[in-house]
Amino acid sequence: MKTTPKVYSLLLVLLLFVAASSCSNKDDDNNSPPEPTVAELLAHKWFLFKREVNGTVQLADACIEQTYLDFKSDGSFTFQEFDYDNNQNCVNSPVTLGAYSLSSDETKIMVTGAFGDQTLTINSISETELVLTFMNGEIITLKREL
Repeated sequence: MKTTPKVYSLLLVLLLFVAASSCSNKDDDNNSPPEPTVAELLAHKWFLFKREVNGTVQLADACIEQTYLDFKSDGSFTFQEFDYDNNQNCVNSPVTLGAYSLSSDETKIMVTGAFGDQTLTINSISETELVLTFMNGEIITLKREL
């Protein structure tokens, strides 16, 4: 059987087609950034959004929503509370410093300082919301400004 230049041309085109189709961008899908860890999500400034005590939910108003927890990546945090005085003026407490560490399974935060020594349970955490339960059962929801 005699091979003609047309057959070689056809084989070359097929070979180039197969080679080009094997160079897809499917590998690029694996280059997406990894999901942030709990530690990375936590290390931000979080503002009080709501508080739940004994089943009663209290949404933070314009004054109280200034209350914040600012977790730093070095294991320290600052806390400042805003509330109303007896004359209904919005006032802030002094900034309080503390230290924290995450449990090995990243579901609890052990804090010292601002709240005394206690363990907070992380109910949920995302890029924009953090829900914590204090040892006394109080649940707070904090929001992060992006």
